[in-house]
Amino acid sequence: MGAKKMQWPLLPKMSWAHLVHPAGSVAGSAPTVAAGVGVTVTSLPELPAPADNLDAALRSLPATRIDVPANWRGTAPITITGDAANSATVLVTVGAGAQVHLRETWRGTNAGQQHLLVLLQLAAGAQVRYDTLDLQSGDVAIYRRAELAEGAELTWHGAVFGDCRGGLQHAVNLVGTGSRAKANLAVLSGNAAKLVATTTVTNYGRHTQGLINQHGVLTDHAQLVLNGIGAIVRGAAGSDAQQENRVLMLSDHALGEANPLLLIDENDVTAGHAASVAAVDAKQLYYLMSRGLSRAVAVRLVVRGFLLSLLPDDLPAADVQQVHQAIAAQLDGGKIFDGK
Repeated sequence: MGAKKMQWPLLPKMSWAHLVHPAGSVAGSAPTVAAGVGVTVTSLPELPAPADNLDAALRSLPATRIDVPANWRGTAPITITGDAANSATVLVTVGAGAQVHLRETWRGTNAGQQHLLVLLQLAAGAQVRYDTLDLQSGDVAIYRRAELAEGAELTWHGAVFGDCRGGLQHAVNLVGTGSRAKANLAVLSGNAAKLVATTTVTNYGRHTQGLINQHGVLTDHAQLVLNGIGAIVRGAAGSDAQQENRVLMLSDHALGEANPLLLIDENDVTAGHAASVAAVDAKQLYYLMSRGLSRAVAVRLVVRGFLLSLLPDDLPAADVQQVHQAIAAQLDGGKIFDGK
């Protein structure tokens, strides 16, 4: 038998082959990594064989590799910071039993299409909190993929606050028995942004649990397709796949979709989904305005709560300030980021 042909990741109503522009990609550059004692950071001249066509299309070399040893305990986050004007490939391996906080941030604008590929591998019993902040504008093709071994746990807080065009894919593969993941994604888009954002959690192992929670806010003429894909393959008995996808519309000209998908090939499982696309709740606005707030301030508070509920409470002050500035700028009809 010949080798299995690679496929593009599932993207409802859209093709990744259409979204990726290899000829227009920006130059690759290694991000800045700050890690504690015992963590190894190296440059890789090549990577393992790609898992799919998107993996292969977005690779840029040399890649940055971060190795966290088994049973490692960090007192501070491992930070990965990059300029959105550069493409990059990052491989992170977390050893068995390690407890890690990863914080990855990209800022700025790009002239071409940014290609960003991040591969995260969790060994047995590893516990990882992963914060990804895409505080940028421009054309993007972003693919982050995590694979969890037996008993590993991942809590993922993702945010995309910028006028982004293109596609973003967050994928979690629950390979080992008893592995668990909670994947959150908050998206803020305005002006003429057009983004397809997809979070996929696939249960391969028995008694695995995958939770997806996604919120999107649209203003002006922005377009957002928010996909949630929960998949339980045959043999993953006792597993659970749940998801919620919400889109908040602040403009009559914006276009938003919330697409929840459950792909279930096993009987002994639990699964569920919820989705909504709506304007700001009139009762919430009435309550806030009855306390003396203007409509503009009331809307801003509702949007903040809607988005920030999916982000961690202990973000650095500089990131919190930039997130608040992004929300304010978008609601005031201005550009979110000017590259400064």
